[in-house]
Amino acid sequence: MSNLTHDTSPADLLARVRGPVTNARMTYPERIRVEVTDVGGDPWRLATWDVDYSPSDPEALIGRTVVDTSLDDLSGILILSFSDGTRFTVTPTPAGGGDVEYWELFTPEALVLSYGPIGQWQLGRSDETPRALLLDVPESSPEPVRDSRKWKQACRELELDDDERELASRDLHTFQFAEGEGR
Repeated sequence: MSNLTHDTSPADLLARVRGPVTNARMTYPERIRVEVTDVGGDPWRLATWDVDYSPSDPEALIGRTVVDTSLDDLSGILILSFSDGTRFTVTPTPAGGGDVEYWELFTPEALVLSYGPIGQWQLGRSDETPRALLLDVPESSPEPVRDSRKWKQACRELELDDDERELASRDLHTFQFAEGEGR
């Protein structure tokens, strides 16, 4: 594992995503997780939100080797280019938006790079434990709790995978609904 300095840029991180795709799977709903193992044997994990991706079958990615990663900041399209000339393309959906990221890249150095809405980057630690889980969401929130950056950060801090996040958001929704009904 290499050491990163405080001036690591998102472009530097993307340039380091190289190696074979060792795992790819669908997560709920219609999200994809892709794991690339670098030359040092360390995993890089890409998780998507509010995007379209091609190819849509995760099995088509396994075994292919990433040789280049690029991002078009104007369109928000992320491309993983493979050694056989094919590509995996991640395209933000028009229905997505707000302040929710399109994708997150988890590095071997315990960093998480979030991207979206278009042009907005966030780079932080993915290995810090939560001090508290506060979900102060107003009743008139324009977005579902599970799609808020605050909710995703809390889930990341609790080390929940996408499936666990979905279960937790369903439980939260049930709780908020019951609370609203006076139960």
